[in-house]
Amino acid sequence: MPNLSTTAGAGIRVDSISYTWHLACLRGGHEARKVTLRIEEISDGHRTILRLSGRIQSEHLEELKAHIRRHKPAIVLDLEDVALVDVPAVRFLSTCEAEGIELLHCAPYIREWMSRERSRGE
Repeated sequence: MPNLSTTAGAGIRVDSISYTWHLACLRGGHEARKVTLRIEEISDGHRTILRLSGRIQSEHLEELKAHIRRHKPAIVLDLEDVALVDVPAVRFLSTCEAEGIELLHCAPYIREWMSRERSRGE
């Protein structure tokens, strides 16, 4: 699992971590596809933005929680490049938002799903 770190100028630090897992294709004869969740940490000295790319699934939540704990309270999650999420990820994102963590570029389908999950919990 590569962990890359660089300074992007003007005191902005960018860290990048990728997690890879395999999804088996449901049709016979097809190879398994590799799908990755990438986490980039971007810091401007005042807050840290975690830019997430790919799919967020339950097996990645502990690592996301660790990133958030390291950078709280000034943390933002940028979901612009998130393609898919599972139910535990939706619940996690909803909890993050309830705790004051800003969710940038959250897809409408994720927002709707978060709302439905909150309604079920009430």
